[in-house]
Amino acid sequence: MNSTKKIMLIILTVLTASIMTGCGKQFTVDHYPDFYKPSIKSVAVLPFENESSRKKAGMAVASHLSAALAANGTYKVTGPVKLEQTLKEKGMPSIKNEDYKAIANELAELDMYQAFITGRVLTESFRNTVIEYYDDDDDFYYDDYPYWYYPYGYPPYWYYPYYYEYGGQAYVSSDVSFVSIPDGTVLDTVAAKASAGVNEKFSSLKKYTTQIALNKFSEKVVRDFAIVPVKITVPVHKAIRTADSLQQGNWHFTKTFNSSGESMYVVLCLPAAAAMNQFEITITPQNNPSDIISSKDYTWEKDKYCQSVEFSPGQIARSNGPGKYSVHLISLGKIVLTRNFKIK
Repeated sequence: MNSTKKIMLIILTVLTASIMTGCGKQFTVDHYPDFYKPSIKSVAVLPFENESSRKKAGMAVASHLSAALAANGTYKVTGPVKLEQTLKEKGMPSIKNEDYKAIANELAELDMYQAFITGRVLTESFRNTVIEYYDDDDDFYYDDYPYWYYPYGYPPYWYYPYYYEYGGQAYVSSDVSFVSIPDGTVLDTVAAKASAGVNEKFSSLKKYTTQIALNKFSEKVVRDFAIVPVKITVPVHKAIRTADSLQQGNWHFTKTFNSSGESMYVVLCLPAAAAMNQFEITITPQNNPSDIISSKDYTWEKDKYCQSVEFSPGQIARSNGPGKYSVHLISLGKIVLTRNFKIK
């Protein structure tokens, strides 16, 4: 392929990417677990069943996960050590690995939790690593260094010094379940695994590397079980629009409304990650987003890509007169999308 064809291919690729992304706008929303219920406020994390070769791995993995989940803030979390202490203080026996319904019944007696997390550790391991390599950089050699030698009578060949890098690798894998109380229903199960590698040698290498792997593992589980911020990208020209009517299932989009009209629909199209987010939609004069004339709160429904919120252009005109206006979508306290319109 000649240079001209290569340049044309690069230009075509960039144009195609631009068309596909379509002036995308990126902003942050909260991602909710599919099973999320506001009524679940307190969660107990049980010691995990240990099927790995490392002793006490079940308690270690569960404790690490409970700390990460508590730091997230979605729930009030009781870790496995604290749970054992609470059961002892209440004169109750330790919870054994048994069916979820039995565990839910036992924890329901405490009247403290709406769900519990349990699991089994499949792998929690560490191994030392040694990486062997040789330096074939000619700049390494000096005039007084032997370039070659004759081992065992063979013909001369280049001699490259060998080096070694010492380090370690840690692995964690576990099945984790989120179970409701008191019915023992499994709301979600995650099979998560993580690994970490460090190419250094120091006294706390094992602990340090394992900690990194546990952090990665816990982050994966938290993303499935808790509310976490995520970035979404939407096409600006389609994500927020104004319409005056819905005709045979199709919106009639327009940017101009009559002051005598009573219905203006703000049509929003957002991906599934926006589900359960509470947005604020405001109407302001153009170029003055702080002067709010009208506003509505709206909770994004599941399984609907496009949704609408109704405003009255007549009421807006009566309070502020005909003119140029903007409608804003506010997510997590910030204006993320804006569409201009006019009332005449």
